[in-house]
Amino acid sequence: MKKILGLDLGTNSIGWALINMGELQKEGEIIRTGSRITPMSQDIINDFGGGNKVSKTAERTHFRSVRRLIERRKLRRERLLKVLKIIGVLYMSKIQFESNSQQVYFLGGGANG
Repeated sequence: MKKILGLDLGTNSIGWALINMGELQKEGEIIRTGSRITPMSQDIINDFGGGNKVSKTAERTHFRSVRRLIERRKLRRERLLKVLKIIGVLYMSKIQFESNSQQVYFLGGGANG
């Protein structure tokens, strides 16, 4: 006779069963079973009950997408500057496209405000 421990690992629970197997593999006796539920924090329960679908990673995902948007905007400005220099439209080499919003406002001639 051999004993087998079966586990069912879920996201918020663990189930288990201890089985005593006979000589023939078709026979078996359940010795004991049980389960443990991992409690969720009250914040998650309230959010779920209130219908909020925002997960813990939503904030991290939001900040990552903001970083990507900023980086893409920076790349577009750099490419625009490079193209303008190549075609000869931009003669002043002193203009720097910086992330400083005051500088962009000044170069835009007040178009932002």
